[in-house]
Amino acid sequence: ERGKRERVCMCMIFPCAPNLFNVLSSTWPLNKLLNELLCKPPGPFSTTNWTKADGENCYGSRDGHPAHGATDLEQPPSASCGTMPLAACQEKCLELANCTAVTVRRAASGGQDLYECYRKTDVSLGHCDAGTDFDTYVRHPWVLADGFNCYPGHGAQDLEQPPGSDCGTMDVRSCQSKCAATPQCSGVTWRGSDHSGVGLCYRRAALDLSRCDRNTALDTYVWGA
Repeated sequence: ERGKRERVCMCMIFPCAPNLFNVLSSTWPLNKLLNELLCKPPGPFSTTNWTKADGENCYGSRDGHPAHGATDLEQPPSASCGTMPLAACQEKCLELANCTAVTVRRAASGGQDLYECYRKTDVSLGHCDAGTDFDTYVRHPWVLADGFNCYPGHGAQDLEQPPGSDCGTMDVRSCQSKCAATPQCSGVTWRGSDHSGVGLCYRRAALDLSRCDRNTALDTYVWGA
């Protein structure tokens, strides 16, 4: 019965990918799972708040090759759903019940405000292609960039005083609240402590995920406000 309850909790956290439980249980550090369960409970995706991940191209499996951070919702998977303004692309996403993000690229012709629109779900920024001419917008005020460490010279400005320090030990939600109360803050980098659900909080500005360190023991949460 305990295993069944744990599986239900995991599927609530990842409603778009219920089969992800077996992967997460074997690959995610326990402190990260604990934090997601206790400190950052799931909620519905927003219909108005979109967080931008600059330069991130997220797409699904193609021609037998593994996915790069997303599941495609177009048919065929590599197709777009048209060329349109960004707001129209986001509206197109809302038309699909399981769409949680869009990846866009500025159209080669037709004006500066037109984009090729690709609807996505199951986005994981740590596995998308970085530094591309695509951007990805996720329907959530805070988006996790798993394993990203962003700091001066590596994709972020440090807002702590003195530089290099943290602003305390806390859970992710409290860290995000500190950022929201800080002028210029556009995200946080968080270093979790094993098994505790809390970690060191570092407030950041001017985030550029394409320049952050990847595959580290830290995570960065990008704020779309």
